[in-house]
Amino acid sequence: MSQSAFIRFIRTGQALPLEVVTATAEDREQYLKPFTGSATVECLCVDPPVPMTVAHRRVGTEAWYLCPSSATEKHRHAEWCPLHIGVGNDAADSLDAPPAVTVEDDRTIIRGGFTRTWAEVKPGAASSTERAENGHSMESARAGLTLLLWALWSQSELNIWKPVFHGKRFYGSLRGRLLSSARKITMESGRSTWSLADDLHIPPAWSAKDQAQKTACAQFETSLRAKLSNHQVLFIAGQFRKVDEADAEGGRMLYLAHFRHGLWVPPGPAQRLEKSTSQWAGGLTGEAGDHRFVLARVRAKKGPINRDVMPDMECLDISIQRFSKEWIPLDSEHERRVCDLLVAEGREFAKPFTQANRKDWISGLCNKLGVTPDFVLTDRKPAVFMEVLGMMNDPAYRTRTAEKMAIYQKTGRPVWTWDVLRDPQIPELQ
Repeated sequence: MSQSAFIRFIRTGQALPLEVVTATAEDREQYLKPFTGSATVECLCVDPPVPMTVAHRRVGTEAWYLCPSSATEKHRHAEWCPLHIGVGNDAADSLDAPPAVTVEDDRTIIRGGFTRTWAEVKPGAASSTERAENGHSMESARAGLTLLLWALWSQSELNIWKPVFHGKRFYGSLRGRLLSSARKITMESGRSTWSLADDLHIPPAWSAKDQAQKTACAQFETSLRAKLSNHQVLFIAGQFRKVDEADAEGGRMLYLAHFRHGLWVPPGPAQRLEKSTSQWAGGLTGEAGDHRFVLARVRAKKGPINRDVMPDMECLDISIQRFSKEWIPLDSEHERRVCDLLVAEGREFAKPFTQANRKDWISGLCNKLGVTPDFVLTDRKPAVFMEVLGMMNDPAYRTRTAEKMAIYQKTGRPVWTWDVLRDPQIPELQ
């Protein structure tokens, strides 16, 4: 007779079969949502039980799912347990969910969703990697890149603004902070663990008139060429420059501002990228002065490789995000207007993410309340939560907004709101 895995919710002591808890998206929300957080669940497949974390993501389709609470405990599951991580079951810890994130005092851990190698397809067959990166899992891959970008931005403290930062956020400083913060991000896939700093490549600033910069760029290309020629899968990031029209295959070449080699985006990802940016001003191509940042997972494009020449690069997945002139992340044009006004008036503020925030008092307060505001004014005591309400004509959006407002009222948290459909002008700041 087959064995059933049970999980126990630590706060209530209730034990339920894993298959019941995770059967559908609705079941996950019903059973897991109340216990979102670190080490709130334990798997009873062995004794002592294995501590688990209930993670929450809002990128793509909102979902709650289980992931290991620590790297040392995750391999203790019984072999018959669905949460067991063994050969050929590298994704078991996330239950086919997007990458899970755990934030500790000095680092962020991203579990699942990314591998460092790419298996070539055999004639007449699809590799396991390619099978895993079709359909819904491609949505998860792009969600994972967005999550990874959030982790980088938060660990770099680039989602925080103070007037003293004026003139100090340019591409070179941005690159330095991101590469430094990559050392604080640990990647896990199955039994493999590595630092994001080992795989993240951001081209240095380029200037034809600066010999030191030209030398740095040449060294960067040499290192990148060697890794790509060795069939490694890498992360490349940088400021968006342009994208070409679709080629004969339906793909598009995308270029970064400080990198002369293009990134080929295959037809499927190119169409999804165009769709995801269609609501932006200028669409995928952008507008003059627009700040956009790219994070892509790339490999050498299939075909013969000359190790003395930079291989053609193919994007396995790619994410583009918008930012203000000060490199504050933005979710809408309305948020841009608010952000520009806050900067112009010399305010201090933060832009929290729904996940992957480093540990500080802002993320602690958001987690305690169970909300993620659009901005937090930090030059007021108590801090003011800011909500830019851009979709109040949508019933589901109105319901979520009402839930957040009830939390603010119950906890006495000062809140500033702007309903963009009711008032085209930004209300006076607090």
